[in-house]
Amino acid sequence: MSRSIHATRRDLEEARLDSYREEKVQETETKRIEKALEQKRIVKRRILSARNSDQPSVPVGYASPVPIHILEEGPYVHHATSADDISALEQLLPAGVLEGLSEIVFSLGLKTQEDREDTNLYHPDPWTGRRGSEIFPGVFGAYVLGLYNSDPCRITLHAFVYNPSTPSVLPVTAYLKLRSLSTFVHEVAHHFDHTQRVSRGRWMALGGEDGKVERFAEHCQHEWTQNCVVPYLEKTFSKDVGALLDWVHDNGGVRLTLGELISDPRSDVNWLIYIFTVERALQQLAEDVAARKPPLECKLDFATQLHFCERYERALEVIVAILKEQPGNEEALSLRADIWNHQERHTEAEQLALELIARNPQNKRARLELVNAYEGLGEWDRMIAATTENSLMFTDEYDKLNAIFERCKALWRIGRREASEADYRTLLADPRHRRSTIWARRVTKYREKFPAVT
Repeated sequence: MSRSIHATRRDLEEARLDSYREEKVQETETKRIEKALEQKRIVKRRILSARNSDQPSVPVGYASPVPIHILEEGPYVHHATSADDISALEQLLPAGVLEGLSEIVFSLGLKTQEDREDTNLYHPDPWTGRRGSEIFPGVFGAYVLGLYNSDPCRITLHAFVYNPSTPSVLPVTAYLKLRSLSTFVHEVAHHFDHTQRVSRGRWMALGGEDGKVERFAEHCQHEWTQNCVVPYLEKTFSKDVGALLDWVHDNGGVRLTLGELISDPRSDVNWLIYIFTVERALQQLAEDVAARKPPLECKLDFATQLHFCERYERALEVIVAILKEQPGNEEALSLRADIWNHQERHTEAEQLALELIARNPQNKRARLELVNAYEGLGEWDRMIAATTENSLMFTDEYDKLNAIFERCKALWRIGRREASEADYRTLLADPRHRRSTIWARRVTKYREKFPAVT
């Protein structure tokens, strides 16, 4: 039976390859398979060599120092991680995870960034020409901060770029070390996964075909960053960490911890990592300060960004700081209603939204949050009344259609199908076809999720 199953799989693979009509596709697929097989052979040779070696294994927790090589240096090239940092982390990480690592390379990573398919989306920095992103005004990071190469068991960390003669708007030493060392432990997790875990074929990890590989590295990165990297930086670079956190407090209105300044990298836990991050919130704060925006505006933008990445309690703390300076700030209070709805504090959000609308009937955000509060409370009749009023008051065409969409939902939930269908047809009549399609898809998904009352 085993032989026939293997033959069938082989036949399917051959048939799959024969089905390609373009020679380039065939060639690419062949190279992929050949590379996977070669990686499988490499790992098997390593395992066999390790088993047959007469050399004593390195005592657990006392791995020999890993060689560190610096490829690029210069006045604008800044390697946030040092040999001392690596040595200190070796003592804090789980014993043996660095065993077998051949070298750690500090590089600018010019070629790595250029080799990306989407490299044209990223702009070169003004001093080295490396493509990447401006993480703070005048401070540039590589898009790919680090790499693990499985064949030589090498970790590469890419430098940050900035002009040392032009002070950054915020103290960057501790922050850049945090970003770099978090990347380092992510790559260490890949190394450990590739060379020492045996719950599955190691060549699968090396080939990058197993989705568990990246998830394993993300989970290790989160645990090791919070339990090893952060405590190390707080103890060893307490002055730099303090300066950074003081700056955030003074300009952002809230005292965060160092561990809160880096996102949870676990994509299966924190889906927002692809859209909203605390790193982006800090970047926005730095940009606002550099642009000399009024302090309250800086704080409000920061609170908004924290709310985007679901740091709701911290955002509420910023709002308290704003209201201490300017009681009655409508934007801050509207954001508070928004956050309360996210926290399912709908009754409080409703009351606050009503107060804001009574004070200023043109407060669009308060009106939207009132609708959200009614939806959260299941007050469909009130939601219909509020959305009807919004559709008449709003002047922007998108806002009008959005009000009709919300009413369409509420009418559906209480079984008024004909009225809901009339709103649906109004949405489809949008002259911009693409947007009509979006509205239709949203209505369809909602109706599938919540069948109408009969």
